[in-house]
Amino acid sequence: MHQPPAILAVMRKSTSGFTIVELLIVIVVIGILAAITIVAFNGVQQSANDTRGLQDIASIRKALEQYKVLNGQYPAATNLDTNHASWQASVNTDTWLTSLNSVARSLPVDPINDATHLYTYYRSAAGTQGCDPSAGPFYVLVINRLQSRSGLEVSDNARATSICTSISASRTATATRAVFWGFEN
Repeated sequence: MHQPPAILAVMRKSTSGFTIVELLIVIVVIGILAAITIVAFNGVQQSANDTRGLQDIASIRKALEQYKVLNGQYPAATNLDTNHASWQASVNTDTWLTSLNSVARSLPVDPINDATHLYTYYRSAAGTQGCDPSAGPFYVLVINRLQSRSGLEVSDNARATSICTSISASRTATATRAVFWGFEN
């Protein structure tokens, strides 16, 4: 019995191509690879943000030291933000450490720079926080909300803990907060 050519074409067409199971397997594998890539990228991005934050703090500290050389003291914390415990906060970009404009063109801000991911600055009088008055006035500079590193590992607390006996919680390093100090004397 001889079949018409149209039926042969349909039969040939149905035997080539991918089955639904093969397509589903490919889609699942692509989905798994995409998920792994996104997770890996997220970790790299968080680490990059923390590294940038530490570099930013180094730049700000350098500007603070230059300001101290020119003016004999660290700048007062002005335009304090009541939403951030009356510290000067980087989220207020128009007023963020504007007193340093004489020594730095622009100061960096946190890579995310929102209400929880920000830098804060405060200058305290000599003898506060249980610090030895002979160390003079001092500043505290904080990275709030580190993403991949521990603030306990990157903070610069060694001198502060040897000079100050009763440091408040807002000036203490934690797993997500890095704290940096500078003393005028």
